[in-house]
Amino acid sequence: MSIRKSIYSVATANMIGAALSAIYYPILTKFIGFPPEYFGKYQTLLSIATIFSTVSLFSFNWAYVSDDTAHSDDEKNSIFAFGMGLIVIWTGIIYIIFGLIMDMKSSFYISIIMFSNSAVQLSYSILRDEKKFAILSKFIALRAFLNVGIGVLFGFLLKGWDALVYGNAGSNALILLISILVERIRIPQKNPIAFAKKLYYKKKNVVIFQTITSLLNSSSLNVPIILMRIIFGEHYVGLYSIAFRLLSFTNSLLTRAFSETFLAYMSKSKEDSKRIFDNLWKIALVIFVVYSLVSLLSAFYVPILFGNEYIDLSKLIKVLSIWLYTVAVISPYTVIFIARNKAHYGLFMNILLVIFRSLAIIGGKYYGFWNSMWIMTTIGSLVFVIFGVISHRIENISSKKNLSVLVPCQILIAIFAVIF
Repeated sequence: MSIRKSIYSVATANMIGAALSAIYYPILTKFIGFPPEYFGKYQTLLSIATIFSTVSLFSFNWAYVSDDTAHSDDEKNSIFAFGMGLIVIWTGIIYIIFGLIMDMKSSFYISIIMFSNSAVQLSYSILRDEKKFAILSKFIALRAFLNVGIGVLFGFLLKGWDALVYGNAGSNALILLISILVERIRIPQKNPIAFAKKLYYKKKNVVIFQTITSLLNSSSLNVPIILMRIIFGEHYVGLYSIAFRLLSFTNSLLTRAFSETFLAYMSKSKEDSKRIFDNLWKIALVIFVVYSLVSLLSAFYVPILFGNEYIDLSKLIKVLSIWLYTVAVISPYTVIFIARNKAHYGLFMNILLVIFRSLAIIGGKYYGFWNSMWIMTTIGSLVFVIFGVISHRIENISSKKNLSVLVPCQILIAIFAVIF
């Protein structure tokens, strides 16, 4: 399958998933009566689980996909067996630790979210490596459908925020079982640890730096949410969670499709990589149109979908749009750090992000929630632009043309947030 067809296939699945997910929270708020605090409770546990799930595979899945050689069926089985072993051990450790720190119920929820998300990402990595993007796209769409269906069902039955946990973990568990059957995963004939050891020495840079980078990347997104819960309370965490989710749906329309496909092509061919970079400015324009509409129309659709209790959600969507637009454009191109064994660049980027975004939230204790959001979104945008330039330099490609489109689009989205 060509790069374009692969992107279209995954993008279509992401659009279906985005459409299903877009109605998920409105159903829970309008028909079941979920308040912002419910989403805040769930998001807090989800953020903790997400931080630790990013290191559950120690980036062996990234090393596997970025490997420039084709893998045999037994190597596929080996990476799956080795990866699942890591996930099981890591989940057990996390369950014990948070069982001591928090109540056992919260520890259990964190553990099942972490385990199921990690296992699904492992199965997705195998599909990416084999460039089976048609199958991957079906799994993405089905996962979204199951998440919404299970979540809404338990929402009606339980009338509590627990439904969000069951929707997440239940959909992941079903997708994992289906992927094992479709991919015909079997017990490996050779020692999976031996294969993992060989992969480690070949892709040591990825395993070491991408693991730390993934942890910091996840922390830069989720530690501020945990701090937000401590400083501002579950109400604002709930609003932030929904705003971030809505804007992430926007990313799902295209950006996730790019991220799903770029690494497989960049790691195998520099010619493909150059073609991908040459099209960044086009991607920036398309995503700008989508983000502008999501931002400008938020005052119209938020009261309809969520009710007047969520009126501040519109303002938050506009502010976060500046940062998440930049992430949507630049993020897929930073996989070049992995493809070229330069994962330490991603490490430096995420160190900056986790420090500055956390400081912005902590400072909000003195200058308020909204000022902290403006500072956080501005810093996040600048950091991503800088590392977007670095990603171009790694491939010896000029970034001037792409920046001449990206930066004006950023400014316009900021103006929309201020004026409208």
